[in-house]
Amino acid sequence: MVLMTMIARITDGLPLAATMQEDEQSGKSVLEYQNQAKMLFRKLTAQSPTRLTIETGPYLFQ
Repeated sequence: MVLMTMIARITDGLPLAATMQEDEQSGKSVLEYQNQAKMLFRKLTAQSPTRLTIETGPYLFQ
């Protein structure tokens, strides 16, 4: 199940669009993973692989 979708610009990590699934059970963790996604966007560069999967706890960033 997709909990969050974020699209960001590679050059500066600026989030361009985001959607989140509201779920009482995962409410706190969604905010935690949203912050991780923003940090990941800031670290990506034009030389980063065009496709990758990062595992973080029970969730995956693709």
